[in-house]
Amino acid sequence: MKEETSLLNTRLQNQFITSHPVLTPSAIVKKMVAMQAQDFNASKWAIALRSNRLTKTQIETSLNAGEILRIHILRPTWHYVSSEDIYWILSLTSQYVQNRNLPYYHKLGLDDNVFSKTETIIKNSLKGGKSIRRENLIELIKQKGISTTKLGYLYILMHAELNGIICNGVSEGNIVSYALLHERVPNIKNLPRDEALAQLTLGYFTSHGPTTIKDFIWWSGLPIKIAKEGFDMVKDQLDLQKYQDVDYWFCFPLLKDEINEAVYLLPNFDEYIVGYSNREIIFDRKQRVKLDGRKNVLFQHSIVLNGKIIGNWKVILKKNEVQIRINLFVHVTKAQLILLKDEINRFSNYNHLPVSYVIEK
Repeated sequence: MKEETSLLNTRLQNQFITSHPVLTPSAIVKKMVAMQAQDFNASKWAIALRSNRLTKTQIETSLNAGEILRIHILRPTWHYVSSEDIYWILSLTSQYVQNRNLPYYHKLGLDDNVFSKTETIIKNSLKGGKSIRRENLIELIKQKGISTTKLGYLYILMHAELNGIICNGVSEGNIVSYALLHERVPNIKNLPRDEALAQLTLGYFTSHGPTTIKDFIWWSGLPIKIAKEGFDMVKDQLDLQKYQDVDYWFCFPLLKDEINEAVYLLPNFDEYIVGYSNREIIFDRKQRVKLDGRKNVLFQHSIVLNGKIIGNWKVILKKNEVQIRINLFVHVTKAQLILLKDEINRFSNYNHLPVSYVIEK
């Protein structure tokens, strides 16, 4: 158990969940290399909880300024990446994501001819620094005679993202919009292929370690051979910790001393959970029978105590208040409940709104 505690404490620190550095939103994303951003609203909190006192407004300002970009770049799913890193990561990963999408492209009748037409429409519609809402951009594509399913239009937009044509545009709140990538980030910073692979690999083990090669393969979405090649490039910069006969690799010393108890409210798809292929170390599968038939427990908003998931939380955003419903899987002490309330207050400050909460029985 002591080894497990050490491993989890080190992960929490390397992911900035316990350390809370005074950094800008873009600096946090850059240090994390890429952060899954599937749920647009919740993913902003994923950045803020890794900071000292960042608010939702500050993160949205950084997004609108083009300092952080939300784009399909790994696996595939939405991720945040720093504008400084967008081009070299895309150049390394985009073709592999496109390859994974090929069966869907074929099924939806999307081929090179369709993509050539739609990318011309997209470029002409967005040029001049325009930002257009997703549904409006889809409508413009329809008006030019491109007919497919709703899913097909979404894959058309993803294809354009992976080709480095579009990224998130300027928008208000949680509205999904698009703009031309080269207009948002005109200074193209690229890296030679081997340097890019080494930087992506080292960045992952630095920000997510202790972790495994298998975890890196999952997180990056790279072919196994390529991911292992990246690992071999940086292996001499990593330390090794064995736990239950599994090799865990990391860049910084393990935290071996006991640390104070801490509770954290993590959003769904947070890197602390989805950044690893094996999540049993943070959640006891035996608890599943106590969850009233809920599915995908790990992909809901999670309550974490000392590195372990102990419950879920649900957010109801209202005009002048945030309501939180808490579902705990385990009994918590009065002291732990106070820590939970402290984290709820931090979430309140992030939203600039009062928060009320109820613990479900």
